[in-house]
Amino acid sequence: VLVEPELGGRPQASAATYERGVRLLLGKKAINVEKNVLEGSFETTRTCWGLDLDTSGTGSVRLPERRILKGAYLLADPAYDPGNRQLTLQELQRVRGTAQSWVPVVPAVRVELKAIDRFLAPSAGQWVTPRGPPEEAEEAWKELWASLEALRLLCARPEAVSDTPLRAHATGRK
Repeated sequence: VLVEPELGGRPQASAATYERGVRLLLGKKAINVEKNVLEGSFETTRTCWGLDLDTSGTGSVRLPERRILKGAYLLADPAYDPGNRQLTLQELQRVRGTAQSWVPVVPAVRVELKAIDRFLAPSAGQWVTPRGPPEEAEEAWKELWASLEALRLLCARPEAVSDTPLRAHATGRK
């Protein structure tokens, strides 16, 4: 996806320069011309990497509704209920990956990911356990359950997963 201001032939010049560079580096057949005809047109709205981008006006990025619904469905599993300590590594990896994909639109999700990360390590048994000293385990579980509830709330309130200006991505600020 090329993001360029629509000034004269700048988008087309940018695409041509990109394609030339790819061909020089990877060979003449590196660009799939047929796919480019289907998907390579210049538009102001596009889904890229699972996010809806809108480059018209001030520009924005948002989570498509299907991504929010995927998270809601996943987090509705009783495995993520407060008090449950029978979570597998794969269950936590699923929710971690889903929430990670929300970060470009809701940067505050990074905080919730830290609570999940404490559990993302192979454990001796079937169920995950938090890394760190045993005396901190109870607090780690409470933080995990609070983070999972915060993620559930985001899914329940799609308006909270609002547009983020594209400019924020270029500057690192929202």
